[in-house]
Amino acid sequence: MKHILILFVAFIVCVCGIAGGAGLAASVAEDAYEIGGPLAGRKLPLFPTEHGEPPGYPGCLAGKSAAAPGDESAGDRFTSQDQAPELLLYPGSVEHYRSYWFKYCPVRSFFDEQSMLKNWRAPDIPGAAPGHIGQYAAPVYWVPRHAAPVDTGRRLKPVPVVRCREGNPVFTLEMGELERGLYALRVIGAVETASLRNFRRPLYLRFTVNDGPAGEVSSRRVRIGYCDEFYSVAELYFHALEKRAYKATVSVAEGSAVELLVHNITLDDVLAGTMRRAIKTRTTLHAPAAPAEGPALGRDERLARDRAIWELFPPLNAQPCIASNHGSIAGIAAGSDKLTAAEIEAQFGRWEQP
Repeated sequence: MKHILILFVAFIVCVCGIAGGAGLAASVAEDAYEIGGPLAGRKLPLFPTEHGEPPGYPGCLAGKSAAAPGDESAGDRFTSQDQAPELLLYPGSVEHYRSYWFKYCPVRSFFDEQSMLKNWRAPDIPGAAPGHIGQYAAPVYWVPRHAAPVDTGRRLKPVPVVRCREGNPVFTLEMGELERGLYALRVIGAVETASLRNFRRPLYLRFTVNDGPAGEVSSRRVRIGYCDEFYSVAELYFHALEKRAYKATVSVAEGSAVELLVHNITLDDVLAGTMRRAIKTRTTLHAPAAPAEGPALGRDERLARDRAIWELFPPLNAQPCIASNHGSIAGIAAGSDKLTAAEIEAQFGRWEQP
């Protein structure tokens, strides 16, 4: 166990060292390659910034005037707080990619310029009409290490978007001939700040693709998350069973309560960079034996074993508090739509930590 821990620590140090060296410049050689771990692949440049922040660290405005309305920088506020930088996933991208693990080590998206096969950009996404086209200047947030993001009051330069409401427009995406494999259509979009609330209003996408064995069209409706910055709000996967032409449609679906601003849609090869052959070809055991039969248990022994297994897990509804210093939503009142917290306690008893 000790040796495993040492190897794990060495791996993390190695990955962080490699990524740190890669992040010294905003641009990298076209043929530069990152080796090992979660960063393997062509080296990517740092995400560009527009308000004087270091490349890769949007919102890190420490030392700049009025870093946030009514809040001057102090201590490590509006610094990177030693988090990993954001990367420019593909040329011309406005898409942010952040991971929880940025606090501890660099993490790379599964999707970038290496996996991307097509990129439909606003205003030229097939299906968009002139009346759907607009401009959107995304806000700039500072994302601290252990707290909720802070709006800096700054905005990025406006970029074209397609304003999408329920069923209008319907994007029609001719993907061309694809090899057998697994693919994803990724929707990069945002929702205007005025439409946000802590508990998000529903937003659904309708996705159709002719991925059936005989070219049949399958249809899916998925609920998606969103914010007021440009992120990949949906990865719509489909399996190409044979080499042929594929076509898909994407639209905001029924039941949606907000407008989605789509900047671009990409088609990505999910298996890009993988070895497409069987790696394990034989057993690793010298003399494979049949699994031994377990001992026969009497009723009482079996019940005792089942009880021990059940009690090994935390109780139902256990709520251990292990992240109390992280960002939270203020103003949440305990209770339900039918009973107040006091009525719930009177009827069902007080909740106590196990």
